[in-house]
This record gives sequence, C-alpha cells and structure tokens, in this order.
Amino acid sequence: MNWSVAALMSASNLTQIAKRYLLYLQLERRLEVNTLNARWYDLEKYLSFLFKNNIKTFNDITSKDIDLFVSSLKFHQKYNRKTKYSSSTINRYISTIKNFHFYLSDNNIVDKDVSDKIYRPKSINKLPSVLNVEEINEIIENIKLDKPIDYRDKAIILIMYSSGLRISEVVNIKLTDLNLNENFISVIGKGNKQRIIPVANTTMHFIKNYIDNFRIKFLKKTNSKGYLFLNNRGAQISRVSIWKVVKKHALSITNENITPHVFRHSFATHLIEGGADLRAVQMMLGHSDISTTQIYTHLDTTYLKDIYTTYHPRG
Repeated sequence: MNWSVAALMSASNLTQIAKRYLLYLQLERRLEVNTLNARWYDLEKYLSFLFKNNIKTFNDITSKDIDLFVSSLKFHQKYNRKTKYSSSTINRYISTIKNFHFYLSDNNIVDKDVSDKIYRPKSINKLPSVLNVEEINEIIENIKLDKPIDYRDKAIILIMYSSGLRISEVVNIKLTDLNLNENFISVIGKGNKQRIIPVANTTMHFIKNYIDNFRIKFLKKTNSKGYLFLNNRGAQISRVSIWKVVKKHALSITNENITPHVFRHSFATHLIEGGADLRAVQMMLGHSDISTTQIYTHLDTTYLKDIYTTYHPRG
C-alpha cells in the first residue's frame, strides 16, 4: 500500500493517541497486562480500518464508520472460516471502541462521542464447561508419577481444582505465598487485590512433597525468582505451558477441549452444589460482584428447586 507523507503522519498521530489511551488504562484504570494486550489488539484492527478508509483524524469518524467496521467483523463471522469471530469477540470489539471514543470525548480530543448510538448486541451467557468429581479424580489419578515433571503437573492440576485460581494466578504463585502449616495460599488477583484461599490438606501435602523433592530438579542457572512452578529451564512456567499440561492430562478421559478455566469452574460448581455459601465462593474466586459468581456457578433451576424443596416450610 502506497501512503503519502501526510497520510503517514496522520496514521502516526492516530496511533500515538491510541497508545496514550493504553497508558491511561494501565496507570489509572490499573488493567492487567493480558487485558491491555487484548485492548491494543482490538484498537490495531480498528486503526487499520480507519487508515484503509482514508480517515485522518478521530474527528473525521462518524457513527456510520463505526457501523461499517462492526459490519465487517460480522461479515467475517458469517463467511470467513479463517478469521471467524464469535459473538463475544464482536461484543469485545464494540466495547473497546465505545470506551475509546468516550476517552477521546472526555479528554476533548474530539468534539463529540460518535459511538454513543452504537449498541452492543445482547449476548447469551454461555455456561462454561464443568467436570464432575469422578472425572476430576480420574484425571488426577491417571497422572503416572515417573519423573519430576509428572509431580509438577499433578501439583498444578491439584492446586487449580483445590483453589479455583485463575491461570494467571497459578503461574505467579511464589513459595512465600504458601502457608504449608495452615493450608492456605495468599494470592494477588485482579486489581491487585489480595485474597486468602484455603486448600485441601491432601493437596498441600502433595505440594510440600513436590517442593521438597522434585522442584529442585528444575532449578538451573536461571534465577527461579521463587516461583512455585518452573519450566525445564528453571524459569517461571508460562500460561501456554499450563494449557499444555491440562490438555495433555485431560486426554486421559476425553477428547474434548478441557481448559485450565474448567478446573476453576468445577471448583466453584462443586462448592455450590455441596451447599457452600455463595458469598464465600465469591471471595475465594476473587469476584468483585456476586452476580458474576451466580452466572459463573450456573445455578440451574433443578438445583434451586431442590434447595427450595428442602428448606422452604411449604416446599
């Protein structure tokens, strides 16, 4: 694509403003790195669309331009198999654009917010997958403990199911976060909020065995920085590696796509089904809003009906 000097300068200005917005999200809104990366990915797509349509300033954008961008995403959703966008992905793009245009308007970068008439389509809350207790136990019991990496993998899966941690929280666990005597983990979650999560005695016993006898096998010249779970180079394990660990061992029971989040969801679901207080589950999951916990634990009508029948005087 041939750009004129003026067009290149305009493109650069738009990009610089978008980067200032990302800095604002990082410093003032305190968004996590993964969320910031997702926002930047969305904005890059949006900026690319603006450049291709010869839009040189944000004041030149109209609501029709945004509609056209959203329509292009929906076209991909319907006809392009390689870049097929889900409804939730399209909703995320719309949310990113609306928040960005609000920032532009609020900081007097544009005369008005042209995105205020753009509405997010109603999304259907898709209930996450969940494993039953027997399936969880089968995955754990099928891990053959032949090598140090097997002990590490089993410790990862045990801690995910026993604590309901997010994958980002699992990779960031340090030895100093564990209280092996009192059986709890201290976690810094979303928004840099600390929470204390109790962990089953059997899980902590296995983790202690992993630390004492097998974690040392991963220690290399690379500084481990005190992280609990290490890769073969002795450094902090990555999110991708956790995904691979889960996929590898879940294949022992199913060919379906089991993700690390399934263990978090199963943790919450089994607690609720066992009669745990919803607010206690909310605290352990690190949800700021209890409505998120209600959706997340998919309290189905059958379960609610059972609760009503059991506890209501006229049930």
